[in-house]
Amino acid sequence: MMRFLLLFISLFITFNFFAQERISPPEFDDSYRLKTAYQVNQFKFENSRISLSMESGQAAEVYLGNTKVGLFLLGNGDYTYVSQDPYEHAVLHNNLKKTTSLEGKRNKDQYKISDTFKSAFILYQGKTFPEIMGSPLDSSLHQPFTEHLAYFSRARVTPRKMLFIKQAMDYPDEPVVQVELQGSKESILYQYDSIVNKNEVFSPIVKGRYQTTGEQKKYLWPITISDQPVSRDRKAFLPPQYLLTDLTYNLQANQDDSATLYITETIVPMGSAQRIFMFDFYNKKWDDNGNERVFKINSITNEAGIDLPFIHENDSLLVMLPEAIKPNQAFKLNFDIEGNFLIRPGGNNFWQLGVEPWFPQPGLSGQYYTVHSTIRVQDPFVPIAPGKTVSRKKKDGYTILKTEINHPIQFAVINAGKYFSEEDVQDGLTIRVASYGTAKKDSIAQLQRLARKIIKYYEPWLGPFPFSEFNIIEVASYGFGQAPPGTMYITKEAFNPLEDRMSQAYSGGVNHRYAHEIAHQYWGHVVKMGSGEEQWITESFSEYTSSMFIKQLKGDGGYKKMVSGWKYKAKTASKSSSIPMANRLSGSNAGRNRTYLVYDKGAYLLYKLHQELGDDLFFSFLRSYQGIFAWKYGTTNDCVNLLKALTKKDYSDFFEKYFWGTDMPK
Repeated sequence: MMRFLLLFISLFITFNFFAQERISPPEFDDSYRLKTAYQVNQFKFENSRISLSMESGQAAEVYLGNTKVGLFLLGNGDYTYVSQDPYEHAVLHNNLKKTTSLEGKRNKDQYKISDTFKSAFILYQGKTFPEIMGSPLDSSLHQPFTEHLAYFSRARVTPRKMLFIKQAMDYPDEPVVQVELQGSKESILYQYDSIVNKNEVFSPIVKGRYQTTGEQKKYLWPITISDQPVSRDRKAFLPPQYLLTDLTYNLQANQDDSATLYITETIVPMGSAQRIFMFDFYNKKWDDNGNERVFKINSITNEAGIDLPFIHENDSLLVMLPEAIKPNQAFKLNFDIEGNFLIRPGGNNFWQLGVEPWFPQPGLSGQYYTVHSTIRVQDPFVPIAPGKTVSRKKKDGYTILKTEINHPIQFAVINAGKYFSEEDVQDGLTIRVASYGTAKKDSIAQLQRLARKIIKYYEPWLGPFPFSEFNIIEVASYGFGQAPPGTMYITKEAFNPLEDRMSQAYSGGVNHRYAHEIAHQYWGHVVKMGSGEEQWITESFSEYTSSMFIKQLKGDGGYKKMVSGWKYKAKTASKSSSIPMANRLSGSNAGRNRTYLVYDKGAYLLYKLHQELGDDLFFSFLRSYQGIFAWKYGTTNDCVNLLKALTKKDYSDFFEKYFWGTDMPK
């Protein structure tokens, strides 16, 4: 325990010094130092499912301050990583073959990957340190170690220091391990995290395939080959370390794309007392021309107004509190942010802070927040934000909009631009449609009528529409939709399918896409996903729900055509991955296959269930899911349990084969 105490004191002094100076902490990587280098023989290191061996080479202990934190190895070594999780073997095989030069051996129980390495940096806490046995060297490993650190600093991943600070401060007895390997075929990042994500991840880091401008060229990007659970069941909901329960913000947006953003977040620790809090939050983005746009944190303070030390790098944020906060005890953080982060896609006259970390936020399972927003947007742009409109007024060349959402949500968004909107208010529901660039009153009225028709169709079996105001916003592009809470983004062919050739080409299926995005207000916001592995609960359920409306609109022919399409697409992609692993796909056809699985195969599974159960039981299943899990996180396990309660039949094998597995239902 003494080494953890020393590390704690070292980090505490560093943090507090920089808090007094009112600047963010330095690069902790610069503080790493090596002790005596040794010539070693037959060196071995093992942790869980990774093992390293070096027949002969050089090694040195790595220190942070006076505390030993790891080892640096230089020489000719070998490593082996083993996946023992059959649920990931299909996607592992796909990504390994399509995106790396690594080789693997697969049998029914495991998938083994082996390669050689030239250097390795092993960081570990909460574990027994391997001893270096060998002869001291006169030379130092400082130069190759510095080069190693510089190379891995290019990886666009959460900085290594953040997880280790979290471990030292909040979970000193829990093991955390990170291994960086410069391999002969690929450079590898391995992380064993027993505290935050409770997983073990093996990722090659490669040059970006699509980032071709400016600073982006220098970065290395991870490809997830394996991501195995640690001390948990993959199928069970992973409780968050903390909840974000309220987001209150004030944004002022100017015509030069600059903005100031003042945020107060209410945070509730879960499970144990905590002092360190980690968030996803952009530190930079790039516009269409490759120009860097920044989110600069001026300060973070607590409720007492005390400046808190923080680290903000690689779209990750770590904040340290003066003392640990007990579980279930709410507290507030205040963020003062500025930057030129308002990006106009394609040079158009609008910007969007969308489904992305434009404010500090936890992972999906920790996003459970109400929203209170004040948005000041400089003329001639018009602001649009989800929630009940509290007020809208003009002052000093700005439009000021205040909104609030009193149900817990994920994915808060803001839009502003040259929009022309009309409102239709009926039965307590405001449907606001905003066209881009010009006032398209006829199209707006038609879309309002269609939205209300779809909502009225859904409500008897999904429940009342979950928001009192619904914003439908035109996007100056083609062929897609998206549905944040109380919002639908829909591309221009929905407003005028005959406007141009592109609109004509993409207008097919626009009614289905429209119905799919409205269904997301139920599947995605009322019933939420707590991880990427459960995204089918938002996408597949919305897809199948929308098919019911298409069946009513176009008859059995339109419905059967959709079912046939799902089946064909699911067969095309089924061997590349299971449904829950589809978000990990990389390489050729990754985007297509991910869509075919998360949207199409999942919808086809629901179709097969519908066939077996019949209308009464199937719609009872959907109604019950919406009712029991209203404003909660849903899981596939919940589906299995709910189906069993309704039908007295166990559907575990069905989901094991067709959801967790890669088989297609007959």
